[in-house]
Amino acid sequence: MLEILVKSKSTNIEGIIVREIPFQQKFVYRVKKLELNQIMNYFHAVWSLYCHSKNSRARYDNYGVIKEQEKHKSIPFLSKTARFFTVGASGLALNYIVSFLLSNVVSNLWYIQATVFGIVLSISSNFLSNKVWTFEDRDFSARRVLRQYLSFFALCTQGLIIQLSPVFVFVEYSHMQYATSLILAVCIASVGNFLIKK
Repeated sequence: MLEILVKSKSTNIEGIIVREIPFQQKFVYRVKKLELNQIMNYFHAVWSLYCHSKNSRARYDNYGVIKEQEKHKSIPFLSKTARFFTVGASGLALNYIVSFLLSNVVSNLWYIQATVFGIVLSISSNFLSNKVWTFEDRDFSARRVLRQYLSFFALCTQGLIIQLSPVFVFVEYSHMQYATSLILAVCIASVGNFLIKK
């Protein structure tokens, strides 16, 4: 049934009506061992349907004959997710490096200020990378970019607070070194960001 639904939808044939007809038969419970190859076959079938729905968009005439094969350029969901997490990981690394370098190189800069600079720079880097690479948005009109950036920054400010608080507590009250505190705070902030965005 899933195959029929996916393939009929991707062909864009007009007039297909889908209805759910409930079963009246009573099913008897039975125990059946589910083997690994059956599970793998199922995932393979679902993946094939996913690829089919993304890649084979065809245009049909009134008689169901393919007129032209439409190239579907969108990035599959899994690819976008991988790019998104790659950008996030690079942002965390940038955040740590910039914060650590500023706090050690610029002698009169307070470690909290260095951490804020690191966070803001990583947010900006993540925004541009996600816009250009993850979501392939090529519209760089000033108003659109500013609106997108402010929305993205507003979401990320919660992460900024989540990261700054542990850094301050670890350094001031637990007397940890700043480098160790920063690593712990970045880890806490990344988990917090994920939970907030989810």
